[in-house]
Formats: sequence, structure tokens, C-alpha cells
Amino acid sequence: MIEMMAREWEEELIAEWLSLQGYLVQTNVPLRAPKVGGRAEADVIGVKALSDGRLEIWHIEIGSLLDSFEKNLERIKNKFSEERCDAVIKYVKLTLGEAREIANYRKTFVATYCSRVEELGKMLKKEETGIELLLLQDIVKQEIPTTIHQWKERQEKIGLVKDRRNIVLPRSYWLLKVIELLLR
Repeated sequence: MIEMMAREWEEELIAEWLSLQGYLVQTNVPLRAPKVGGRAEADVIGVKALSDGRLEIWHIEIGSLLDSFEKNLERIKNKFSEERCDAVIKYVKLTLGEAREIANYRKTFVATYCSRVEELGKMLKKEETGIELLLLQDIVKQEIPTTIHQWKERQEKIGLVKDRRNIVLPRSYWLLKVIELLLR
């Protein structure tokens, strides 16, 4: 369920990050054809089977928030409208089997730029949207290094390597490999 390459490097980075965490990943997932033409898409969808057989979906949209506070808030909420989220669930069930129950649907907007990220995040919580707002730079600085470290620990625990200090990420994670190089 992984598309070979996302259209934008930010989408590819997020897809690699989710994949390293054990999610099956799909980028640029078509959701519906709007009445005005074009096509609505979900930027990145990650799906993981939980131990009880139910599925966890992590739906991530990525973009710059350059407009007014109100327009940015509306843009984020529109990216996770009920219609779009239902379309993601339908896509996942058609791809992985209708019988699979969805245990968790996580919604995250990753801002490549946002001047009022804390205020927007608080408003999304206040309105109980269930949408998490993250800055791409925070993911790169904090989340990705932690994920790389945890992945290396898992490789050692399951016996794929003797010493995690000598393991490198697979070649397919080319953007994460650049971050890994910078962490040394």
C-alpha cells in the first residue's frame, strides 16, 4: 500500500517516517471528484493493524498556513471534513477488507510554515476537532530522531543486528537517511 514516491518532498518525508513506525503508507490518495473538476486527495494515510486485529488510521495533511488565522483554521478543518474522513475510511476498507474495524482515526495537519501555530492548535482543541497541528521542523528535530532510534532498537531486539550502532536505515528511506546522516 505504499506509492513509490509522493509528489512533494514533505509528503515523502512524512510517508517514510510513518513507514518506519510500522504503518502501511499511501500518498496522494484520491478521495472524490469535486463538482467543479479536479480531484480531492489525502496527502498521506498510514494504516497499522493493532494486536486485536482492528486498524489504526493516521491521516496526515501537509501545507503552509500563510493566510489569516480564521482562513488557516477553516482550511485545516476542511482538510478533515466528515466527508473526507469517511472517504479515507472507505478507501482503507476497500483496500484492506471491509470486515476490519477501525479502532482509531488520527488526524494531523503538518504545517510547513505557520506563524500562529500555538493559537491554532489551542483553537482546534477548544473546538474538539480531534485534529493535531504539528510543525514540520518540530517533526524533523524531535520526532524523526526518536523514531530512527526506536527502529534501530527494534532491529537489535529481534536479532537482525548485533549492535544497533552499526545499523543504517534501508536505502528506500532516502530522506530519513539524510536526517540520519546529519544526526551523526
